[in-house]
Amino acid sequence: MYVVAVTEQTGDTETEAYALAPLLGLSAYDVRLRLSSVLPRIVFSSADRDAALKVLAGIRARGLGAVACDTSTMNRPGDLTKVHRFTWDAEALTANGPGSPVLPWDDIAVVVIVQARQDVLREKKEIDMEFHGRRAERVEKIETHHETTLELSAYLFRRKGDDEQARPPWILHEREAQYLALGPRMQAVRRTNFNVTIGLVREHARQALFDDRFVKSPINTTDFVHVIGSDEPRTFIAPRGVEVQATLLALWLERSRGGPYRGA
Repeated sequence: MYVVAVTEQTGDTETEAYALAPLLGLSAYDVRLRLSSVLPRIVFSSADRDAALKVLAGIRARGLGAVACDTSTMNRPGDLTKVHRFTWDAEALTANGPGSPVLPWDDIAVVVIVQARQDVLREKKEIDMEFHGRRAERVEKIETHHETTLELSAYLFRRKGDDEQARPPWILHEREAQYLALGPRMQAVRRTNFNVTIGLVREHARQALFDDRFVKSPINTTDFVHVIGSDEPRTFIAPRGVEVQATLLALWLERSRGGPYRGA
């Protein structure tokens, strides 16, 4: 599937919405909603590459920033290197202790921080007593509550290899990572440990571009997690839509300096 995303605009949203509506095959209202949200936002998708490139050219002709990519060429979840029980030194980040993949700091091109919002349905069993005359009966009831969880993830997009092919990014999930390597800087709160770790990444990968626009404007996921009792929600696995948004942003950031994630 080919997708086209608007990445930057300088003109009036209302004017652009009416101008782009015929090109995108959407109502001006729908275009305005998308352009009013944090960018990049996908405004067109098609299995037809030529159709996507035509839309891309039309958007750029209006002076808007835009990128296009083929989502079928993106990495599958199993291709991503997860930063779990990490360690680091002056030269590189190690994903999961001795013998695991190593990422030199100089190989990090873009760091994108994403906050994803996920719905949780919590189910609890309660025991109640029902009285029938003089007889009491224990009755099991199930109560459900709707909750919302937020989790941060960091995508570490790498520079191209010698074969000029983009390489799968590394990803650090706030709740999945262990922070023992922080030593005396490790705190009891995972969010704090995540932020400290990102600070270390930025300190060592000084040439990398950094963007956290999706922290203040979380990406809504379509996943719905079912939790029993007082259990914690399962470790968050970022759905495909979150990865696409992060990749589109990396494409745009690198395009401005001619880097490895230059888009169409």
